[in-house]
Amino acid sequence: MKPDTTSDPIEDLIRQHSHKAGENPYFTPRVLNRLPKRARTAKTGFIIALIALIAVVIFFTWERLLSDFNTTAVVTTRDLITVLIMIVVSLSTLAASITLLFTRK
Repeated sequence: MKPDTTSDPIEDLIRQHSHKAGENPYFTPRVLNRLPKRARTAKTGFIIALIALIAVVIFFTWERLLSDFNTTAVVTTRDLITVLIMIVVSLSTLAASITLLFTRK
């Protein structure tokens, strides 16, 4: 029985984004699957710069928040809520950064 010759969209997508063998007969598809991943692109540099900028903003926000605590003698409920929000924002930014850097194709 012959295999179906109709085009599968998933197969086309995989072939479109896979490494190409080129002219060298030693680089067969089997060898290409064992090669290391491609080098980082300019998009990766932009992501790293954006993460660094966000980290600097969060750092200075923490600095300002903690300096306000040193100048006042009373800690209010609003201060505690602000600290909790900053903790959530900091941890979510850290998680998003790790996700962007290590799950990139």
